[in-house]
Amino acid sequence: MLISFIIPAYNSEKCIAQCITSIVTASVDNTIYEVIIINDGSVDTTLEICTELANKYPQIIVIDQVNVGTSCARNAGLGIARGEYIWFVDSDDCIETSILNKLMEYYQFLITNIRRFRKDEKRNFCGVVPFSGGLPCISAEDCRHQGAAD
Repeated sequence: MLISFIIPAYNSEKCIAQCITSIVTASVDNTIYEVIIINDGSVDTTLEICTELANKYPQIIVIDQVNVGTSCARNAGLGIARGEYIWFVDSDDCIETSILNKLMEYYQFLITNIRRFRKDEKRNFCGVVPFSGGLPCISAEDCRHQGAAD
């Protein structure tokens, strides 16, 4: 699991469905993320809406708790989150549908370059890995000189 979305919700019946839908309808593989919704003691239909969406989308987990506030609700979500990365979303927010694709492209770019950096024996850990922009690599000698100047 790569991303855990954590959404604390309190009396959010007017906006929670749109918030959740903006995440689950993004065109990325739904196995790379989970959506954890913490119903924080809502007295409206927030819990029912969240439960209905959880029945429709298997990547949604709903926690129901007494009202203890947003911070505690987020902590409850963190307690069960399985994602490598955490993304807090407020219940009245929506994410842009293409943002997850852009995020995944960027993530893959970083992972590829980190792996290339680790596998390339000619580079040293002080050097800068050249990206497609052609950034120069700093040699170990330059690194030592920079350290001596500091």
